[in-house]
Amino acid sequence: MTVQDVDRVSFAEEWERWHRAHEQALAGPHGFLAITSLRWLSPEPTRFEDAPGAWSSGPEGVVVELADGEELTIDGTAVHGRYVFGTIAERASVYAGYGDAVIEVAKRGGHDIVRPRHPATPSAPTSPAPPPTPPTPAGSAPAATSPSTSRARSPWGPWRRVLSTSTTRPGRSSSSWTARRSGSPPSTASGPAA
Repeated sequence: MTVQDVDRVSFAEEWERWHRAHEQALAGPHGFLAITSLRWLSPEPTRFEDAPGAWSSGPEGVVVELADGEELTIDGTAVHGRYVFGTIAERASVYAGYGDAVIEVAKRGGHDIVRPRHPATPSAPTSPAPPPTPPTPAGSAPAATSPSTSRARSPWGPWRRVLSTSTTRPGRSSSSWTARRSGSPPSTASGPAA
């Protein structure tokens, strides 16, 4: 075997391990495919058919008010009545148990959300996915990203995403998203901001 053959074999093996773990996480009992709804919270307490309690978001952060007989399990502790999750950081999630379901409480795009995950949801896969196309090293290329220096304005508030393009090698370009506050200097962080 040549060095190139070994690289192709290890590349394919590494990709196969990643792909198997990715599919298991998606299709797990509380994985992404088990999500039954996406609920954007408001200051008004609202009940949802796939989660217990009346959910709201306000100055205290995310709050759930559980009725008599309703219960969530948070960090192994049974919760009844009113529970304050507090302020949740962007892209962070907190998970609460509800029977065999899990209720994800998170912040996405600056808004508090609730995403119930039920293992018996009809959207959960009942058969394996079709096999993927095998990976090849020719389908990948080294790349580098850098923060954007543009000062684009956004109708969505002080934080915005700016698409920056930088050349990574002759004839090829790469795009990256950066997020920063209006009027501030460019961020030093790179990568997805979604």
